[in-house]
Amino acid sequence: NALCKQMQAQCTFTNQAFDSLIAALKFKKYDAVISGMDITPERSKQVAFTQPYYANSAIVIAQKGKFSSLADLKGKKLGM
Repeated sequence: NALCKQMQAQCTFTNQAFDSLIAALKFKKYDAVISGMDITPERSKQVAFTQPYYANSAIVIAQKGKFSSLADLKGKKLGM
């Protein structure tokens, strides 16, 4: 809402499946998309990106002392 206030615009927010965000934008279902989406060369060929507003790095968490490397997760159930 802060972005809408700054632009002095009326905004409507809806949820959309991540894998269809670019298609929805290209087919004019939305005027803009706000998402934690990495800027890749492939995506940049399809849509215009602003400067990033959010930085995030992927991490893995586990029970203390149970795993010491990603290889230890082989065959385990992972929550995403």
